[in-house]
Amino acid sequence: MPLTSPGPLADSFRRAQVIRKGDYAYVIHPLLDGVPRCDPALLKDWVTWARLQAPTGAATLLLAPEAMGPPLAAALSLATGLPYAIARKRAYGLPGERAAPAPTGYGAATLHLNDVGPGDKVLVVDDVLSTGGTLSALFDAVRSSGASLAGAVVVVDKGTARPRLESSYRVPVAAAATITVGPAGVTVL
Repeated sequence: MPLTSPGPLADSFRRAQVIRKGDYAYVIHPLLDGVPRCDPALLKDWVTWARLQAPTGAATLLLAPEAMGPPLAAALSLATGLPYAIARKRAYGLPGERAAPAPTGYGAATLHLNDVGPGDKVLVVDDVLSTGGTLSALFDAVRSSGASLAGAVVVVDKGTARPRLESSYRVPVAAAATITVGPAGVTVL
């Protein structure tokens, strides 16, 4: 369920700046980019929303991809009491480490999962859902580790991948806001 009332987070998207890098439109927002500086009210608004989502209640572990997932997961961890792990862009070579090649809307990266395995019910926490490349890669890596998926919560959905992800993986993917990016800027749907 998206945010339903005007609040700090919904209002902040309407004011967000957009820059283009090649064919990719970056929405410049504190929770998506770390700039401009983040008012704690934005993070609190997102955490209040995220902890009420069904996949959060089903999870035993939060998993956040670098770089903007960790601040979200840390705040959600404090609110829920759930532990969190970070899908790192650097391999550590630890026993059981899983590589997750993740094509994204602006490039590609390989994320590395550690300390995720049988008995874990994983909720992926991320900032943006665009092409679905990061979530698909992490969902596959979680399942190959022997863990199960609770789903995902993201700050914003700016693409069309959510229905495909939910159907393919049979898990909910919740977004606090769905936006479109056009010549006039950001529109919150």
